[in-house]
Amino acid sequence: MPIFDPDRHHRQSIRLDGHDYSQGGVYFVTQCVHGRQCLFGDIREGMMHLNAIGMMVEQEWFNLSTRFPTVHLDTYIVMPNHMHGILIIKQPMVQESITKHVSFGMIIGAFKSLSTLHYMKEMEQQGWPPFERKLWQRNYYERVLRNDQELFHVRHYIDNNLINWTTDPDNPFLHKN
Repeated sequence: MPIFDPDRHHRQSIRLDGHDYSQGGVYFVTQCVHGRQCLFGDIREGMMHLNAIGMMVEQEWFNLSTRFPTVHLDTYIVMPNHMHGILIIKQPMVQESITKHVSFGMIIGAFKSLSTLHYMKEMEQQGWPPFERKLWQRNYYERVLRNDQELFHVRHYIDNNLINWTTDPDNPFLHKN
């Protein structure tokens, strides 16, 4: 077993320094399937065709606004092996059962956990294909959107994600020889 070396084995944070992620704000998030497996459907004729797994992921995304009432879901897209979305947290959130602030990371963690549990249930009941070790990559990309111009640009990026799939670094078919 390798020995932990903090100079080699640390993960650089992508979080915005000084930002309180339990406060209100507008957040852009990208989450990728572990190993970039295309589990959620495919793109044909410029349209994303979600399969049952992709529809489940989309439904778990929609459920976030019920689970966390101060969360508003903005533009999003489920791609074959990842998803992009904008979350607007209207105010600081408190989880009533334990009276503690709910952070952006906790919201994304809940999404990843619940969609994984749902997937595992359907693997057993519907024969969905097994995933490689875990459904989602360990981390996710996020960006705090600080003004209307950034929000506009990210919405445009999400809306054009299908068009850019042929050059998207998350497209595993680009890396096959």
